[in-house]
Amino acid sequence: MSHHRILECLLVSTLLVLGACNDGSSSRRNAAAPPAAAPPVNDDPAPKPQPTIPAPKVALTAYTAANRCIAFKTEDNRYLQQVDGGYRASLILADTDPQSYSFYLKPTGTYRAATESATAAVNYLLLSDYRRQAAPEIRGKVTNVDPGSKTLLGISDPQRRFLDFEGNFIGQPGEVIAGVGDMSDFATDAAKIINSDSANNDGADQINENSSVLGDGLDSLGTQLEDGLAQVGNSSPALGTVDEASDLAVWELSQVAADSKLFTLRSAVTGQYLVVTEDGALGLAQSADSGHRFELERLASCATYPEAQLNAERVDPNVAPRIYWDEDNKQDVYGWVDDHAHITAYEFIGGRINYGSTHHKFGVDHALGNCQVNHGPNGSTGTVEMATSDDFNGHETVGWPSYNDWPRSNSLQHHQTYYRWMERAFLSGQKIMVNLITHNELLCQIVPQKKNDCDVMADTRLQAQRTYELQDYIDMQSGGPGKGWFRVVGSPAEARQVIDAGKMAVVLGIEVSKVLNCGEFMDEAECTRAQIEERLDEVYDLGVRLIFPVHKFDNAFGGHLPHSGFALGPILSVGNQAETGHPLEVEACGDDSDPDSTGLEENANDPRNFPPVGIVDYLLANFEYLVNQLPPSGQSFDPRTGTDHLCNIRGLTPLGEFLLDRLVERGMMIDLDHISRRASETAMNHLAQYKDAQNRVFPVISSHDWTDSQALLNRIGRDGGFIGRFARDGRNNWLERLTGMAARYDNQPFFGGGIASDVNGIANLPKDPRTNASVTDGEIDYEQGFLSYDGRVRFKRQVTGDRVFDLYAERGVAHYGLYPDYIADAQQFGHCNAVDQAKANADSTSLACRPTTQALDVFFRSAEAYLRMWERAASFRSVTTN
Repeated sequence: MSHHRILECLLVSTLLVLGACNDGSSSRRNAAAPPAAAPPVNDDPAPKPQPTIPAPKVALTAYTAANRCIAFKTEDNRYLQQVDGGYRASLILADTDPQSYSFYLKPTGTYRAATESATAAVNYLLLSDYRRQAAPEIRGKVTNVDPGSKTLLGISDPQRRFLDFEGNFIGQPGEVIAGVGDMSDFATDAAKIINSDSANNDGADQINENSSVLGDGLDSLGTQLEDGLAQVGNSSPALGTVDEASDLAVWELSQVAADSKLFTLRSAVTGQYLVVTEDGALGLAQSADSGHRFELERLASCATYPEAQLNAERVDPNVAPRIYWDEDNKQDVYGWVDDHAHITAYEFIGGRINYGSTHHKFGVDHALGNCQVNHGPNGSTGTVEMATSDDFNGHETVGWPSYNDWPRSNSLQHHQTYYRWMERAFLSGQKIMVNLITHNELLCQIVPQKKNDCDVMADTRLQAQRTYELQDYIDMQSGGPGKGWFRVVGSPAEARQVIDAGKMAVVLGIEVSKVLNCGEFMDEAECTRAQIEERLDEVYDLGVRLIFPVHKFDNAFGGHLPHSGFALGPILSVGNQAETGHPLEVEACGDDSDPDSTGLEENANDPRNFPPVGIVDYLLANFEYLVNQLPPSGQSFDPRTGTDHLCNIRGLTPLGEFLLDRLVERGMMIDLDHISRRASETAMNHLAQYKDAQNRVFPVISSHDWTDSQALLNRIGRDGGFIGRFARDGRNNWLERLTGMAARYDNQPFFGGGIASDVNGIANLPKDPRTNASVTDGEIDYEQGFLSYDGRVRFKRQVTGDRVFDLYAERGVAHYGLYPDYIADAQQFGHCNAVDQAKANADSTSLACRPTTQALDVFFRSAEAYLRMWERAASFRSVTTN
């Protein structure tokens, strides 16, 4: 036998504790654990009667083990246990601390559904310990921050060869296997050696001789092995405890069979099974016949994985939040819609502008950790954050667990829709969220920091993918596919089914400057009709059901609504010039007082018919627009008057009309915000061609106060469209906007009235609701808790890490999870003070100072109103014009 084979058998004897005998009996030879095993621990004491695990046994699946305290029991009744800085399988004794054999199973969000040939498999982090010392908040700041220390079962990477700084695996699985070892390889080779020797020798003498050779090999090579391990030290990957979540700490849990109580664990990186040897050591193997199957048992308690808190609970555990206004007959959805959100904007403009994410496979401390990766030290390279949030002095970049500087209502490039925060809003009665994919190709090309493709269609695909990944992640936290509260829907009927099941319907839309990659340069379209059809089919297949034809820049479909004021105006004006090759050209807007017209029906100043009519007026208007984009002069008198009275010359193009037709054919919703006044007028007239069986025209949307035309809003309301509203300014102002909307719709029971958060879309969330309010005192009762509008959920201050959030701590609606607080504040204090109430009472036409219940009833009817509008739009699929 060669020395090479002697070494292989040596490793077999060490790893697998194999005996070399011909009669099937076992004479075990013990040795120190090799690289494939966890750090060695003391042998078990003499076996004692096995006690009962201190928690009832519960049948679990790969899905339902999520976020539970679990014990892993081998087929010979030993339990995986953390001992002396490592793990081993041991018998549980009467005085064993349950924490030593408990694991918290945190789903990473990825899974493999069951097939005819395989059971479902779910990826988990296996946490055996977590410790963090909470730090107090003093004068708004949390100091002496402890980010927390995890202990997980995983594969170490001492030299950081295989993991990037975020914990993603960037190496080759084979390299990890070579370092950590594979027990199945040794077992296979040993079987070949012994079987070969048995076949070539008639008796057992040769096998005994082989055994002697193995023993001699152990003696002769022991020193060399010891020296080799000493040289390697801690530089190779090893199975054992790790203190950071990473791909090397992710395990795929699956049942052996659908009706089996046994499960296997496989490394998500190497694909190897976790195996327990006869002496209790742990190792990894690509294939195994024994030692790799476990029974799961639920435990009463354990160290839990860090997570943002909901701080919300049902008043009656048996009564769910209200779903219908008429609960007996299940009619008319009760709840509100956010018709304008950007929850995947962390991937827009190159993916390095908006820091944070809705979720992360490694948890909240990774999703909302430290924004330095995007914004630089002290926020020094976060130029977009500086410009949009007035943050030129920099900010503390550390998020988890202190969040001293972010999130806050006016910090626009720190993500505000972590999934637990959204879940809290959902519990307050939110039934629909419209996630609008937003992006700007030109700005992406300009910013120096980026990780994503700037192409519009590529980013559209990416953000759609991220939305479905969030859905999967929430499903995995909730017990399996379809179990989560967040459901992407493709039709109003599907939305109603989701809402009826007690979940939130999520609609995908697109709000980008060059939608479908259809820009224009010098008024020449950069796409064809065939490409529009092809790309529409693609985004429809992605689940997109709503499109903005125009956003921020002129494109092949029409002109955009100019940005008024000096904040973003100069940036967008320069951007429009670079994108289109021509400047933004404006003219005085027409009379908007006529309720049936914007005053811009005729396009006398079509830019393709230059020079425009009234060249002097044209030049003066454009000069005025440019002057009004400049910052204030600093003098006490600022002569600028704003630019709301100036309108883009460009209207809807023939290609824009073609797009509208194709959207109607597919039953997709159309949002006319951001489109020029001239283009919106033409679009409404064009869509008026379409009539349903009740002679109603195709409805459109104005989701977030970007029409700049009261006449257009009146027409949208009259035609059965949907109008959403920003919640801004004081607590009573938002409610007055809602009651004003009711008047626009002639006080119909269901119309518009949703909230337009524009969250993560370079837009402020509501400030402290006392700001500019009629009633400036009063706060909701955080100590006892406040109730949702339906009275079925009690909320307290939301806590993430060490940060305790409320509306009145100078941050306002700092993140999406504070909308329940904002609604409750408006309900209690959205009325007027005595002076304002008297003024409103004296004016019979005033819409101010109405009862708060009237406005909030409008708000909580908005989900039903949105569904009715969508149903009407969807009914036009494949119809032809009259």
